Amino acid sequence: MNPDEVIEKLNTEKIDVAEFSIQCGLSDRTLGNRLAEFDYKQDENGVWYYSGDSEERNVEIDITRKGRVSKPQKKKVRNKKTTEQADVITRQDVDLFTAIMQMPMSESVTRAYKTDKKIDAKFKQIASETKLQINLLHSLALFEFVEKYEPIIAKLKGQSSSEENG
Repeated sequence: MNPDEVIEKLNTEKIDVAEFSIQCGLSDRTLGNRLAEFDYKQDENGVWYYSGDSEERNVEIDITRKGRVSKPQKKKVRNKKTTEQADVITRQDVDLFTAIMQMPMSESVTRAYKTDKKIDAKFKQIASETKLQINLLHSLALFEFVEKYEPIIAKLKGQSSSEENG
């Protein structure tokens, strides 16, 4: 359940947040802590409401699931000229760990590639700084390459075959 669904249930059914947290299979304080992290508060009558910035409101995350749940951090943009430019940077600036978690995974294969020494050193440095396995970084790089260039190659193939037929 997303935060809005949780507070709707808490407010309409008048359930205690600790009790509902336990019903969800979490500890008694987990759901209350998550609601607070996502900028939800309870007024003096016990009614839950959203108190944060409407632009940062996140209703897509399931806060009742087991495991770590945290509010996505908005990247700060230096020297932003307009809000529009800042939004473009924020949308394109995906967290490395999130990108790896969203990357489709299947059976692994072993390949031997030759690559530029400087690029390899940068990969190793990133792997060391992030404590990520270098094979995950390679897989992510290859995945992003395929995602970016596969449609372009398909268009080129389509254009060349239509020129041959036309």
